[in-house]
Amino acid sequence: MDLSIQIVSDTTALQFTVSNRGSLQIILNRYMYLTHHKAHGGRKRRWRCIDYRRLHCPAFVDTDGDSVVKRKYMHSHPFHDIKILKKIQRNLVYSSTAKALSILNATQKHDGNTCNEDNIMDESD
Repeated sequence: MDLSIQIVSDTTALQFTVSNRGSLQIILNRYMYLTHHKAHGGRKRRWRCIDYRRLHCPAFVDTDGDSVVKRKYMHSHPFHDIKILKKIQRNLVYSSTAKALSILNATQKHDGNTCNEDNIMDESD
């Protein structure tokens, strides 16, 4: 059974959030993803499902800026609706990468920590 899917030039709007540990995440079609790696100065990114380690979910998304250019593999678990709802209730959902990072940087500076996205730890929540 092949679980592979690929959609190029997806026009679905991405939403961005920040994990409890401060890593950038995206919300797309009721699932959450975290940054796996970046290229071209951070403009191009590959995002893994937040359940990659815990449930071995193979789903990932590639973006260029704030646009999805590739999605591959089906998720091996239910939607992340409860986690997404918690983020929405805490006003932690943003419409762009820049907005999410600016909020993150402001929070880190307020807490006395310096924030650089390259030294942020991955976390699934």
